[in-house]
Amino acid sequence: IEYKLKKLGIKDLVTIPQEDIKENSLHYLFQKKDSILKNILQKSLLSIPVHDKNAIISKWRNLAKIKEEVSIAFLSNNEPYTIGKEYLKGIEYDLLKKILDKIGVKISKSKFFSQNNMKNVLKNNDNIDIAVSVKEKQDSFHYSKDFISFQNVVVSRVKDNFFINKVKDLEEKKIIAFGDAYKYLGPWYNKKFNLANRDLNYSEMFKYENMVKSFLNKEVDLIILDKNIFSWYLKKLSRNSINEYKFDYIFPEKNTYKIAFRSENLRNIFNDKLKIIKENGEYKDVFFDYIKSNIYGKIQVNALLASLVSKSIFDSNFKEVEKI
Repeated sequence: IEYKLKKLGIKDLVTIPQEDIKENSLHYLFQKKDSILKNILQKSLLSIPVHDKNAIISKWRNLAKIKEEVSIAFLSNNEPYTIGKEYLKGIEYDLLKKILDKIGVKISKSKFFSQNNMKNVLKNNDNIDIAVSVKEKQDSFHYSKDFISFQNVVVSRVKDNFFINKVKDLEEKKIIAFGDAYKYLGPWYNKKFNLANRDLNYSEMFKYENMVKSFLNKEVDLIILDKNIFSWYLKKLSRNSINEYKFDYIFPEKNTYKIAFRSENLRNIFNDKLKIIKENGEYKDVFFDYIKSNIYGKIQVNALLASLVSKSIFDSNFKEVEKI
């Protein structure tokens, strides 16, 4: 602490060793007329079980053990969940930053890894503190509650009038699906489309943008991927309306991912904040910005306004600033 104070040029503060501070009890102060409130609080405090009190105390003591800055691993080629541009980071980054801001932790560095390298990214990279959107494994790291869920759907063109109610209905259709889809979409899908059984009408691809391009160019009949990813690239690659496409939900379970932490304390507090933003609507707001609204358009307008304002300020043209 003394070194930090000197580095900051603060000379009017004196550090006191912790052992020199005498332990004192904390008290509530009430006005005499508030005797009923005093009795209620006293009885309430006494009713808290000892293990609950210890858990609360431990939680706040552990805050001091959390790093102030963390480095994070994200999956590459995963728009709109991870984008990695200077002006647009993606859903996962925005959600993670929103939660870490509430904890008081800064993101010092973001790194992007392939799907294969993400599987053991904490094990193989000592300088990474957090790995985003990974599957939980039996290892030495600490995993969050479910962070992101992918709603995989079958997308077709409305005018093609396809009725897809089960995996069998995919037969005799030309299909493109996300990479390794056969591993995640249930036993019936795996049986039909594993590496040994699939026919030439079926293919898988890891690059979502190329998948959607193939579908929009009518090279395939159906595309199977997360609904949010399709909606994102539809806006990015074409002017077609989402209403021109039909979504069939034949896969019963969402494909969920968690976050892996080196720090158990940070994981625990992260889970608390994740629950809060899911309950208060902040979680949905981030998805809305990327999927429902034109976030690219908003950023371009903001960039234009910023450049106009900065130019006017540089030219000391404050009247122009007022017009903007």
